Amino acid sequence: MRVFRSHDGGRNWEVVWTFAGIRHIHTVLANEDEIWVTTGDLDEECGIWVTRDEFRTMDRIVGGEQRYRAVQLLFDQARCFTVRMHPILLTIFAASTVEVEL
Repeated sequence: MRVFRSHDGGRNWEVVWTFAGIRHIHTVLANEDEIWVTTGDLDEECGIWVTRDEFRTMDRIVGGEQRYRAVQLLFDQARCFTVRMHPILLTIFAASTVEVEL
């Protein structure tokens, strides 16, 4: 699965990152100087990732289990909250906290 970026309003696109062994991406969002990506759906595909250097590197913060199958991330000054989807019922349930250094 690839992540694309455009610098001209969507007329041209470039691949900035390629995930191996991941079938789809749930979320790509910016938080200050970071770009966060959430992936899923099988255990080994689930993850919360961050790049702090414009996709030169990508760090998996947590992953490998259904509890890291996030569909959205919310931030405050010290924490990252995940909004997860139930793997069978496909309904959103309570947010949880993932301790990460912001």
